[in-house]
Amino acid sequence: MHEEILEYAIRYAHQGLQVFPVGPDKVPMVARGFKAGSSNPAEVSAMFYGRNVPMIGFVHNKFMILDFDGELGWQTYHEYGYRFPTPLASVRTRSGGLHLYYPNPEGKLKRRIKYLPNMDVLAGNGGYAIAPPSVGYEFITGSMEDTLRRLDG
Repeated sequence: MHEEILEYAIRYAHQGLQVFPVGPDKVPMVARGFKAGSSNPAEVSAMFYGRNVPMIGFVHNKFMILDFDGELGWQTYHEYGYRFPTPLASVRTRSGGLHLYYPNPEGKLKRRIKYLPNMDVLAGNGGYAIAPPSVGYEFITGSMEDTLRRLDG
């Protein structure tokens, strides 16, 4: 698993994401936390190399992510989901919840916790999310590569 995490972290860095290693408690494994995130593949390799890293964190300044928490989050999604546009990608989370990725032009949208019941808005500068193939995270639709291409295209 470690080799796959390292491979994806470097791949994401090549695509311009600022990435960093995250422990099983979803806390960054580096000094300075998410602020240590880098899109330099050599720096990313050094951060991840030789460590048992279960998760890839990324600074989400290019994205707005709707974060539906666990089973109750799915209930919120089903109740309000028809109001959301089609996301660039969707990710099943470790808690069984859902992340929906949307563009965040120029980082204008800001973070809002408990925007709806069991749903947070992860947006703006100053935060991070966990990327697949981190332990317990997988793309349902889309991929990071396609999402970034659509954002930059």
